[in-house]
Amino acid sequence: MTTNSPVTIAHDVLQLGPVQVSFQRTLRLPETGLHALPPGLGRFRLRRVADYPDTAPADWLERGGVMLPVYQREAMWLSFVSSEPAALQV
Repeated sequence: MTTNSPVTIAHDVLQLGPVQVSFQRTLRLPETGLHALPPGLGRFRLRRVADYPDTAPADWLERGGVMLPVYQREAMWLSFVSSEPAALQV
C-alpha cells in the first residue's frame, strides 16, 4: 500500500487501499480491575467532513477526511481486515 492509495467509505467501513478499518461501538468500562470483553454494539457511522461545511471547523474542512460522532459514555475498538500485508499508523 502506498501513501497515495485511495481512501473510500462504504457501509461505515474506511477502505485504505487493501485495508478495511471499522470503528466498533462498545461500552466504557472502569479502568481498574479485570473485566470481561465488552459486547460489540455495531459500527460507528462515519461522516465525511466535507458534507458539513456549515458546522465543521474551518481547519477540518481544509484538511478533509472523515469524522465519527461519539458520546462521552461510549467507547470503541478498531477492526482491521486486509487482503494483503499492510502497516498502519494509528
